[in-house]
Amino acid sequence: MLAGKVLTWFLIIFMVCNVAVSCIALVRYDERGKGVVAENSIQKWADEHYDDAKMEDLSECKSDRIENKM
Repeated sequence: MLAGKVLTWFLIIFMVCNVAVSCIALVRYDERGKGVVAENSIQKWADEHYDDAKMEDLSECKSDRIENKM
């Protein structure tokens, strides 16, 4: 029973972090498209790790999976 609770909390924390990073990456992708310059360390981190090429590649992968399901 304890192992299930620990695993559940681990997955909850992981998913919260995953959603947060995804939101940061998407917001910066949108801001870069509008010409907004990175001003703080989080924006700079997002620009380094989730640049336009990577975001477009991730978008292509998702659209390919959707098309394959149809």
